Amino acid sequence: MTDVSAHEIGDDAGRENRVTESGREGRVFLHVGALRAGTGIIQGALWHNRHTLAERGVHYPLESRDEHFAAAMDLREMAWDGHRDPAWSGAWDAVAERIGRRRGQTAIFSDERLAAATPEQIRRALSTLPAERVHVVFTAGDPARQLVAEWQQRLIRGHALDFAEFVEQTLADRDAVDGPGKAFWLMHDPVRVLRRWQTAVPPERLHLITLPHGDDRNERLWIRFAELTGIDLSWCDLTGVDDTVWLGAVEAGLLSMLNKRVGPALGDTYKRLIGEHVVRPVLARRRDPVPVGLPERHYGRVRELAQEMITTISEEGWQVIGDLSELAPRFGEGGRPDLAPAEQMLDAGIEVIESLLVGITGMVQQTEMAHLNHELSQVRDQLKRLAETSAQPHPAWRLTGRLLGRRRV
Repeated sequence: MTDVSAHEIGDDAGRENRVTESGREGRVFLHVGALRAGTGIIQGALWHNRHTLAERGVHYPLESRDEHFAAAMDLREMAWDGHRDPAWSGAWDAVAERIGRRRGQTAIFSDERLAAATPEQIRRALSTLPAERVHVVFTAGDPARQLVAEWQQRLIRGHALDFAEFVEQTLADRDAVDGPGKAFWLMHDPVRVLRRWQTAVPPERLHLITLPHGDDRNERLWIRFAELTGIDLSWCDLTGVDDTVWLGAVEAGLLSMLNKRVGPALGDTYKRLIGEHVVRPVLARRRDPVPVGLPERHYGRVRELAQEMITTISEEGWQVIGDLSELAPRFGEGGRPDLAPAEQMLDAGIEVIESLLVGITGMVQQTEMAHLNHELSQVRDQLKRLAETSAQPHPAWRLTGRLLGRRRV
């Protein structure tokens, strides 16, 4: 199969999606992942620009930013951290119904949990949508990068996972019938994902976008996605659109240590606190982080897996947007979280402590101000009652006034 660049597909995609001019029904794009392979930038861009896109015939069918999560959990009948929210029930059908109402528009739905959908769940999804218009999009990163991405995602959710052990187990479980690492390949292997979706969607409507390397990878990925789906780049402003949080080797190593030592003592409270007060405001904002790199002993195996993916994809009938060589991993550029220098770990730890102390001080001041405001409110109420009382003559004064009045008579 010949690679198709984003530039080459742009005109055709745009013509097919200008439904208001051509009168044809728009396509339905299901972006099914992969996790941390540009999903953050795509979902953020679609949400922030949804009104402008709707005016131009592109429908992003969400009423709240995270509704895609509820819809995917509903479709896949999943629980999250052992819990299933009753509010998820019917979420997928609600989104599908909105898509069905706008047959004259292109519709886009994006959630990375759909990558691991079973054939039965895929058939259910297609049964609720205009199946003849559905196109499936998978954004794929190289396997080394995706191993790091999956580990960090679990780490940020509070899991205590040693990076080297995670990589070892995941690679060992690639061809296993079951095992802790099986879930990774269900969600991140482009061949396995697209072959499952091909059970219900013809290959000519399956699209694979490769995730570029480099600091500008998100911008380049968005260009490819936009041109595939018929979005003119001038329609969307990406200012303020956040991508998924990435941690450096030192920062990830510190978080792993906190998860192991502090997490068990605080339970579910820890997961919320670590995300709100440690990961995003501190660790993710440290300057010049060294990216996480795989243990050197796994380079050969990961390189073989990447080449296997590239060869298989090139033989399938799927449209490739980008360059399959971008699925080849780059080694030697990262550091090991479990081998981070103690001095650097100490510096990161001090920054976390400093941030937490500043935050605690602010909360204490807010508490003191709230207490002071409550006391002042009570004083104001007392003064108000006193003023109301003083405005009305005392009963004794009213009696005296009546007596004096009679004497005058």
